[in-house]
Amino acid sequence: MEAVYTALLSVAAFILGAIPFSIIIGRLLLQKDITKYGDGNPGAANVFRAGNIPIGLLAVFFDICKGVLFVALSHTIFSLSAVSVVIIAVSAVLGHAFSPFLRWHGGKAIAVTFGVMLGLLPEYAILLTFIIFMLLALMPLYAPGYPIILLSSILMYVIMTVSWVIFSGPTGYISLASAAFFGAGMYTSAFLGKALPLFVVVGIGGLISSCLAFMAGTLTLRLRGMYFIMFTFGLSQLIKHLILWWEAHVSGTIGRFVIIIDVITVYYVILVLFVMALLIAYLIRRSRLGLALQSIGENEDAAAHRGVNVTVVKVITFALSAFFIGAAGAIMATRWTYIDPSICFNPLYSFMPVLMAIFGGLGQLYGPIIGGVIFAYLEEVLITRFAYYYMLFFGIILVIVILYLPNGFVGLIQKWRKRPLEGQHAST
Repeated sequence: MEAVYTALLSVAAFILGAIPFSIIIGRLLLQKDITKYGDGNPGAANVFRAGNIPIGLLAVFFDICKGVLFVALSHTIFSLSAVSVVIIAVSAVLGHAFSPFLRWHGGKAIAVTFGVMLGLLPEYAILLTFIIFMLLALMPLYAPGYPIILLSSILMYVIMTVSWVIFSGPTGYISLASAAFFGAGMYTSAFLGKALPLFVVVGIGGLISSCLAFMAGTLTLRLRGMYFIMFTFGLSQLIKHLILWWEAHVSGTIGRFVIIIDVITVYYVILVLFVMALLIAYLIRRSRLGLALQSIGENEDAAAHRGVNVTVVKVITFALSAFFIGAAGAIMATRWTYIDPSICFNPLYSFMPVLMAIFGGLGQLYGPIIGGVIFAYLEEVLITRFAYYYMLFFGIILVIVILYLPNGFVGLIQKWRKRPLEGQHAST
C-alpha cells in the first residue's frame, strides 16, 4: 500500500507543482499582462519581473506552504518512509521546475507519470521501464523543438555514463578515456557523413572507438590504480594533439564541417543507442562475464588464480564499452556544423561520466541513469547562467558526494528503504 500512496501523492505533488498557487494569485491579483516576462508563466519569478514585489513574495510563500503540506501529509497521515517522502518532495519540485518548460502541449500529462514511476519504483521495475521507453519514443509528438534537443543531450550523457560503468563499475578501473572514444566517433562522422548512410556511419564510429580501446587496453590494462587513470587521460590528450598537428601541418585546415541531420532523427538514433547500452549492461551484469568482472574488482590476483583470464576479460569489456561512446559521438556530431579537436576531445567528456556515475551510485543499473539525467540537466542550466563557474559547482558536488554519499544516490535510497525493515525487526 505504501507504493500506491506514494504514487498518488507524487502525482498530486507534481500537479500542484505544475499548476502552482502562484499562477492563480498572479492572474487574480496582479491584473496585468505578464506573458512578455520570462517564459510567460505567471509564477513567482515573472511576478517579480512585472514589478509587484508583495504579490511575488506571497506566491513564494504559497509554494513553500505547498511543499510543507505534502511532506506533512505523507509523513504523518500515511506514515510513509523517508524515501517515499523524498520521492514526493522531488515530484513537487520537478512539477514546479518543468511547468514553464513543458507548457500545456500534453507534456505535463507525460511528466505527471514521472511521479507515479518514482512512487512505484522498484516494485514494478519491468512495467515502469517499458512505460519510460514508450514515453521517450512518443516524446517528439508531444514536445518537438528544444525539449527534444535537451533530451538528446541528456541521453548522450546517460549512454556515456552507462558505458563507463560497464567496465569501470565492477572492476574499479577509473577510465578517463571517454573523450578519446567520443572524439573518434565525432571525427568518423565528419569524414564519412557525406559518403555513407547515417546508421553505417554511427556503426563505424562505434567500431573505430572499440578498436582504439582494444589497442589501448591491450597495452595498458596491466596497469592499475593511478597509473591507469593517468594513461587513459593522457590518451585523450595525445589523440587531440596528434590531430591538431596533422590538421595544422598536413591538411592545412583546423577542424571539419559535419553534415547536418534533423533533430528528430538524431533523437531516435540516440534513443536506440540508449536502449542498446542498457540492454548490454543488464546482460553483462547477469552473465559469467559480469561475475568475472566483479571478481577482478574484488581481488584481481585471486580471480587470476581461479582461472579467470583477467587481461582478456578487461580488454573485451573495455572495447565493448567504448563502442557506445563512439557511436554516441558519431550521431551527436551531426548537431554541430563544425567540429575541431578542442570540441571533440574536450576533457569534460572524460570527467562527466565519472561524476555522474559516482553521484548516481554504482550498485544498481539505474544509479548511473539517475546521475546522468540530473547532471546533464544541471549542466544545461548552469552553463547558460554561469558559463565560467559551472564546473566549480560540479566539483563541490563531487566532493560532497565522495565525503557523505560514498555509495551515491542509490546507496542513500537503499539505506532509507532498510530503516523501516530494521525497525520492524527490532520491535519483534
